[in-house]
Amino acid sequence: EILIRAYPHSCLVANKRNNLPLHLAIKSGKTFNEGVGTLLRACPETANIIDRETKLYPFQLSASIVEFTDDDTKVALRNQSEKRLDLIFQLLQRNPNLIQNYPQTTKKRSNEEIASCCQEFVSKTKPNLYQK
Repeated sequence: EILIRAYPHSCLVANKRNNLPLHLAIKSGKTFNEGVGTLLRACPETANIIDRETKLYPFQLSASIVEFTDDDTKVALRNQSEKRLDLIFQLLQRNPNLIQNYPQTTKKRSNEEIASCCQEFVSKTKPNLYQK
């Protein structure tokens, strides 16, 4: 926050790998109240900039972060998931047009169909994620 107050446009400066501070914060698991909100208030336009490494918008990048847990940390993970959903909401609220062009369907899908689609997406994007 101190850097943003002193240099408000520093949130538009990419590092050597062309990562913006917003993308780096999301990739490191930061939530809206842990610095991402400060970056968005200083440079709201960064919510519309695709990450050059992953080719994802910030809301997609936030949704793609997967955390693993054991039985002892399920409550902590649930709290973190709620914070991540809040971040996705905050990012989309800045530009809802980012999802306007997604295909619309009138067919209602069951929870099993949705879970299957999600599992298929995860297996295609992170094939070795669940393997030990």
